[in-house]
Amino acid sequence: ALSSKGFTAARHELAPGVTVDVYNLHADAGGDQGDIDARLKNFAQLQAFMRTYSAGRPVIVAGDTNLNANRAGDMAILTDFLGTNGLVDSARSLGKGESLDRVMLRSTADVSLEAVLWEKAPEFFDAAGQPLSDHGAVHVDILWKRLR
Repeated sequence: ALSSKGFTAARHELAPGVTVDVYNLHADAGGDQGDIDARLKNFAQLQAFMRTYSAGRPVIVAGDTNLNANRAGDMAILTDFLGTNGLVDSARSLGKGESLDRVMLRSTADVSLEAVLWEKAPEFFDAAGQPLSDHGAVHVDILWKRLR
């Protein structure tokens, strides 16, 4: 069976008075134009929800984007999503290149979010050393600071 697609959202308290909205996503896969169009709709739905639920708030968006660096249509979706929502891709910010699994961050005037480590997650392997997924999970350490 294929994995369910979509997103979830939760508001997490990092410290008294400091919260961040965290999104977990899994976008549609595939490389034909219909698949790219479906991903465009996936990200439009997420963006519409974020516009109201997370307006003016710090945000972490993480998950399997299925946005492939070798597909121009996918990179257009990513560029628009990052820019429109004020997000920074953690792998790109640390010079780690591209991955289908992404962790994207948005800081605000009150809370700074910064990726300080991005790596393929070493804990996502079975006892025989085989990966637990069709592509390696990522591990990102995020430094947060209260600014006001």
